[in-house]
Amino acid sequence: MDSLKPLEISFILVNIIFRFSTAGVYMYLPQLRNLPGKILLSFQITCIIQILCSEVVYHLAGVLDLSTAVLVDSALTLLSCIWLNSFCYHMYAFVRHLRLPNDLLPAEVSKLFRRQVLYVLILWSIVCVAVVALEKTSKYYVIHSHMLVLVGISLSVAFNLVCVGRVGHMYLHNWYSMQQLKIVDNNKFASKKQCLFMSVKAVIVTGIGIPIRIGFHQAQGNAQFVYYVHLVTMVQGPVLFVCFVCNGTTLPILKNRILVWFNPTNIPAGGHLCSAAERNLARRSNEQSFVTESSLKPPSVFFSSNCLDSRVH
Repeated sequence: MDSLKPLEISFILVNIIFRFSTAGVYMYLPQLRNLPGKILLSFQITCIIQILCSEVVYHLAGVLDLSTAVLVDSALTLLSCIWLNSFCYHMYAFVRHLRLPNDLLPAEVSKLFRRQVLYVLILWSIVCVAVVALEKTSKYYVIHSHMLVLVGISLSVAFNLVCVGRVGHMYLHNWYSMQQLKIVDNNKFASKKQCLFMSVKAVIVTGIGIPIRIGFHQAQGNAQFVYYVHLVTMVQGPVLFVCFVCNGTTLPILKNRILVWFNPTNIPAGGHLCSAAERNLARRSNEQSFVTESSLKPPSVFFSSNCLDSRVH
């Protein structure tokens, strides 16, 4: 297993680089600063801190002791699960109420995100205080603290599965209703590539891989097999980058923004606006100004223009 040390360090570096890249894209693009984008960015930052603490500070540098490293890793794992709970809930709420995330104004997004951060931190703090209290009370309660964290993670993943399952059920219900009403539409829901991307995203946001990883780490048996599973979990960074950045929506926007660096005069249509909500607001303002200008025109102008048109004809 000592021969796998360079491979492990390489996987950790690749994971950190791609997670930083994904977080940087979500911070850089204005189109991704909606409510789900900010929640996903918070999830990425939590995962980056967890990797730096558990893999770099403890595993490679050896700064933390085992009990402290386990406590920090468990707390950050639970926090990442709670961020996924928030993401899945809002995804279900947007689909349930037929509302797009970009329909919210920036001020409303900031208000909802601050409220969501408060809810997440309160719930996470309650569980962490209970875990620390159990571990500091007596060494016989350490197993109870670990069980409390595992129960919290399991309930979190179960909640995500319910939200994603409800979204899938609503889609299947709508599809079945269209079949019963014999509504024919040439437009497909998504291509095979898009369905694959959405399936992988659904597995990621449910967090179902977290209890699987914990189960393998707690398993007693072949240590080398557990070590291989640990290496596989380091591939999450590239997978997240491919699924959430290298798609048909984000990648063209990122490409246009990069091209603007080299040619500042080449601004794509609507590229100066931050979101669809602002574009809609600007379009409505332009329409209102046009109606106002039309209403202010004197009747003689319309009369003369109609006379000119009649003469030409």
